[in-house]
Amino acid sequence: MKIHENNTLGKLGAAIGKGLLAGMAATAAMTLSQMIEMKITKREPSDATVKVAEDTAGFKPASKEDKQLLSQEIHWSYGTAWGVARGLMGLTGLKGLPANLLHFGAVWGTALVMLPKHDAAKPINEQNPKDIAIDVLHHLCFNRRPCLRCIGCRQPPRTQSEKDYGNLKRLETPIKIS
Repeated sequence: MKIHENNTLGKLGAAIGKGLLAGMAATAAMTLSQMIEMKITKREPSDATVKVAEDTAGFKPASKEDKQLLSQEIHWSYGTAWGVARGLMGLTGLKGLPANLLHFGAVWGTALVMLPKHDAAKPINEQNPKDIAIDVLHHLCFNRRPCLRCIGCRQPPRTQSEKDYGNLKRLETPIKIS
């Protein structure tokens, strides 16, 4: 199946679609990071998302199970939405480290402002440095490359054919084969 990205609507649709997929993958990475950290530190799952939902939308889960389910639904929806934002950011031409830093700043910055505003977390200046570092790690996991670097992984080197294909894509004039 050929993807048509050669017009504005196609580019927009592709950016949103890629963002949705990237957001789900990034949320999975962040969730895995949190699960590992909770197992190591013996921390209970956070109820910050539910506190914000209760404060902003008036949701009142009836049971502990409902509270955990609502928390997961919000977590995945919120993370996927940030993936769409990152996909749309790509339409601006911003790529690589600058785009990753801007996205990280937007995601983590929103959490730093929104959670204390709704009494779901302490302001950063009242938090323990260890807790801040753990939170930064989780948010870095929202971006695949920094997450992999944090845990010591490296991307496999590109094959020669992948390098050649990348170089061919950059050529401005088509290659004529006789």
